[in-house]
Amino acid sequence: MTSSRKINYSTPPVGLQTGMPYLSLTLSREHHSVDVSALVDSGSTLNVLPYSVGVQLGLDWHSQTFPLPSLVGNLKGLQALGVIL
Repeated sequence: MTSSRKINYSTPPVGLQTGMPYLSLTLSREHHSVDVSALVDSGSTLNVLPYSVGVQLGLDWHSQTFPLPSLVGNLKGLQALGVIL
C-alpha cells in the first residue's frame, strides 16, 4: 500500500497571476533559507532556480560542477549551472 498526502497550493504573488498551481516552499542550504513560490511541474526533469534565490541561499554559482543536460525550449542557448539542494 502506498501512502499519499494532500498538498495545498497557493495563489502566486501579485504579478504572477497565471491560473497555474503554485506551492509555497522554504528552500534551505546550510544556515540559509528562502521562502519562495514555485510552479508545480510534475513532468519536469529539471527545475530552474533563479540566480538571485541561489545567491540568497549562499551559493557560489561559479563553483558549481554538477553536470547538466543541454537546455531546450525557452532556455536553449543559456548558460546553466547545476546545484542540488
